[in-house]
Amino acid sequence: MTTSSPRTAWVAHKDGKLIGTQSLKTYLGDDQLKEFINYTLHYIADLDIPIKRGTFIEFRSGMINVSPIGRNCSQEERDDFEKYDKVHNVQPTMVSVLREKFAHLNLTFSIGGQISFDVFPQGWDKTYCLRYLNEFKEIHFFGDKTYKLPAPTTRCSSADLSSCQSDHQTIVQNKFVFSTPPRMLTLLE
Repeated sequence: MTTSSPRTAWVAHKDGKLIGTQSLKTYLGDDQLKEFINYTLHYIADLDIPIKRGTFIEFRSGMINVSPIGRNCSQEERDDFEKYDKVHNVQPTMVSVLREKFAHLNLTFSIGGQISFDVFPQGWDKTYCLRYLNEFKEIHFFGDKTYKLPAPTTRCSSADLSSCQSDHQTIVQNKFVFSTPPRMLTLLE
């Protein structure tokens, strides 16, 4: 079984055959996507923040990535914006406004990293693949933001490795990936 994440749309293969696919464009349609993107760009245009760079919205097949400062910023500008955002709550405020404005679209807004947040349909998180994994009794999710698994996840466990050193993270992941019995599936971010 192979699944890919919202970055590239949801695609599931089993035994080399496509068994499921879903894209943001198909799910929402062009009119709703355009409404969301236009509103978000207007919101960003009206933001009074110290600097803005380019690529404020990145459309991906399975999600939209929104960056108030713009993804073309330098590492130094990224670090400065992260500090600024912690004080001024630019992203949390923006997410709150977008969540309310587009509640009818049932979108999830996931703030992660320093300068941006992802927007995708509810349920299109890492647990989306569960609908294709009925034969597995035990499933492990690894990554830096796996501490919130929505119900029902009774056969799932998560390992939030964001605070682990990379060597330790690799050891833990290898233990599960290379030492698991066939009844178990491990999904890495």
